[in-house]
Amino acid sequence: MTQLQQTTLTVAGHGVSLCADHYRGESTRDDLVVFMHGGGQTRHAWAGAAQAVALAGFEVLNLDLRGHGDSDWAHDGCYQVETRSLDLQQVLSSWNKPVVLVGASMGGSTALYTALTKSLTSTLRKVILVDYVPHVASQGIGRIRRFMEAHLDGFDSVEEAAEAVAGYTGNRSRDKNLDSIQKNLRKGDDGRLRWHWDPTLLSVEASEETHTLVEAINQYEGDPLPSAVLIRGLHSDVVNDENTQRFLALYPSLQVLDVHGAGHMVAGDNNDAFIHTLLSTLHNTTPTTAPETTP
Repeated sequence: MTQLQQTTLTVAGHGVSLCADHYRGESTRDDLVVFMHGGGQTRHAWAGAAQAVALAGFEVLNLDLRGHGDSDWAHDGCYQVETRSLDLQQVLSSWNKPVVLVGASMGGSTALYTALTKSLTSTLRKVILVDYVPHVASQGIGRIRRFMEAHLDGFDSVEEAAEAVAGYTGNRSRDKNLDSIQKNLRKGDDGRLRWHWDPTLLSVEASEETHTLVEAINQYEGDPLPSAVLIRGLHSDVVNDENTQRFLALYPSLQVLDVHGAGHMVAGDNNDAFIHTLLSTLHNTTPTTAPETTP
């Protein structure tokens, strides 16, 4: 049986300390695969995928972005994509390896912007965007923001938080594994449980990130653009055919892969199909669509 080594690290970002889980299997390839979660999530959202990738022979670093999980909150309240990219660049300065960036939502914009800065030109192998495009659908993003803003006063119990998540996801019943919910909560001095992220990050506007990313793509000098793959949930209300085509017009070399039975929370909605697609991409044997398995 393949042995998996997991270590939790504290790594230096741009003026903040970041937390990351580091995974290695018995047979490690040259590539370092870096996972970055979405806004309002923590590194635990990637735990299953990170372990599967490590067991497939890749070295893995699964990051808590600034203001999330066990990473520092920004003392100046700065959570813009440019600053998040500086965090990532600082982290990767200690790793002299080929790098694959995997990012969902906020992590996806961080990955794409970093690729376009050319800071990783000699080491970047691929960017894998999980249900993220620069022009996100306003309806889907609005639904996410309403969920995040609705519970700033916290919860009385983990069960109450699980009910809130089930109400948001809609297509999934309440998570019976409360441990996964617990990892995304912190207890305040008042005894209430709140999501493990800094509410200040809600000041980041999707429209600002869109402008920044589009400008970075248009100003990128060189051909080709960094290798990029979009893995999208077919039922996503954030990434749809229209904004995918808009992204393709900006980024013609983008490869688009669909995961059946999944919405915006691709890994959570259909983790088996997502991992299958991700591993195929990492091994450069990517199918045109993910298999039609059910969650």
